[in-house]
Amino acid sequence: MFKKFILLSVLSLLVITSAVAYLLQQPIQLTQGQKGILVEIRQGQTLSQLAYTWQKQGWLPSARVLLLQAKVFDSAKSIKPGEYEIPADTTSLQLLNLLTQGSSKRYKISFIEGTRLTDVLAKLSQTPKLVQDVQPLTSANVQRLLNTEKLAEGWIYPDTYVYQAGDSVSSILHQAHKRMQQVLEQEWTRYLNKVSAGEAEKLPYRSAYEALIMASIVEKETGQVVERPEIAGVFIRRLHKNMRLETDPTVIYGLGESYKGNLRKRHLRDRSNPY
Repeated sequence: MFKKFILLSVLSLLVITSAVAYLLQQPIQLTQGQKGILVEIRQGQTLSQLAYTWQKQGWLPSARVLLLQAKVFDSAKSIKPGEYEIPADTTSLQLLNLLTQGSSKRYKISFIEGTRLTDVLAKLSQTPKLVQDVQPLTSANVQRLLNTEKLAEGWIYPDTYVYQAGDSVSSILHQAHKRMQQVLEQEWTRYLNKVSAGEAEKLPYRSAYEALIMASIVEKETGQVVERPEIAGVFIRRLHKNMRLETDPTVIYGLGESYKGNLRKRHLRDRSNPY
């Protein structure tokens, strides 16, 4: 009798082990011709919630097997928010690895040189998958967010930034601001070292921020890169002589969308224009 019990126990264990092994090797079940599936995990969602939802949707073979694997590997709490592209031949174990490694779908957003902050903010407000956590998304709120002493204009580094679903607008702004600070500090330090070594003339800037302002003005004066050194030279000589720069693009820049192609005296006298 005892031998029969042992035999039945071993057979039962083999059956259970075989069944689990079979389910572990089962790929996700998609409709014919479907190459994969895109799923989104939001902040706060648990693996248990997701597993049973996916099972009900029909593409996950077994929620219990996925949760059992997560328990064995102690990874249920390690899943990361984001969007995941799951190929058609993915098994439960591969799915678990994908979710815990954070290999989620990535998106890109680019800011072009010379773009006004208002245009940057408009682009961010219309960018899909980003959490709009700065409300309202205005220049004043961005200045507070980035804690800039001056206007936030010019503090967003023109580059391409990578994000995933669930990332926030503020995280992109912080990245772009930090990048601008790093680049500006590097260039300013390089300039100061050259001046100390007698390899460069002393420019009329008291800070890296003033150099950034001048670079922005020169950039707006001409779109031709070869012309910029000459224009910068004119402005530098004027500053050395305590002369006004007399550059229309600064006023035009401040007018924004209200500028219709004709600069008038009232525009030049407008003290509300910060530029």
